[in-house]
Amino acid sequence: MIYIMRHGKTDRNKANVLQGRSDDPLNAEGIEQAKEAAAKLRSIHFDHVFCSPLIRAVETAELVAPDVKPVIDERLIEMDYGPWEGADLVHPAPELLAFFSDFVSRPAPPGMESLASVTERAADFIRDIQDAPGTF
Repeated sequence: MIYIMRHGKTDRNKANVLQGRSDDPLNAEGIEQAKEAAAKLRSIHFDHVFCSPLIRAVETAELVAPDVKPVIDERLIEMDYGPWEGADLVHPAPELLAFFSDFVSRPAPPGMESLASVTERAADFIRDIQDAPGTF
C-alpha cells in the first residue's frame, strides 16, 4: 500500500506565492496539519517513508511517521518553477494562469521545468519501489 501526502503549510503557502524548490520550513499551522495527519494515520504501520529533500517535506514525514527514518529521494522534489518561483498567486501572470488552468495540455512557461520531466521523475521513483514489500 502506498500513501501519498503533501507537506504541511509554510509561510510562502500562506502568502499565496508560488513555492517550488524554495526550502522553507513548516509554519505553526503546517506543524499542526502534520500532527493531525499523524493522528488520523496512527493505526497504520509504515515500513518505509520517502520524501523530497526539502525541509518542509522532511519535517512532515518525521511528524507523520516518527518511528521511521525518512529516506530522501531527489526525484520527489517539487517542480522547478525557475524564474516563476515566488510569483504572486493572487494575481498571477498570464503565463502562469494559462499553464495552471490546463497544465496537461499547455507547455510550461519559459524557464520552468516541464510537466513531462516531473512525471518522468515520479514514474521512475514508483518503478523503483513498486515491488518492495510493506507500506509506504
